[in-house]
Amino acid sequence: MVTEIHGLIECRPGARLQPVGGGTRTRAQVAGDATHWGPAWSVMRLLSELHGAANVRLVVWFV
Repeated sequence: MVTEIHGLIECRPGARLQPVGGGTRTRAQVAGDATHWGPAWSVMRLLSELHGAANVRLVVWFV
């Protein structure tokens, strides 16, 4: 399930994404811990331990 919040797209865990050219991949396959996004998730986990999960957000701007 993918929801739109204030113009932003939020992918729920286990959501299926449709890549260009067909096929289906999970969020974990596209941006999981084993991808190039892994270090970002590690930093976010650490920040949430220090400041609380409700106080940590990642904003990504693709140009």
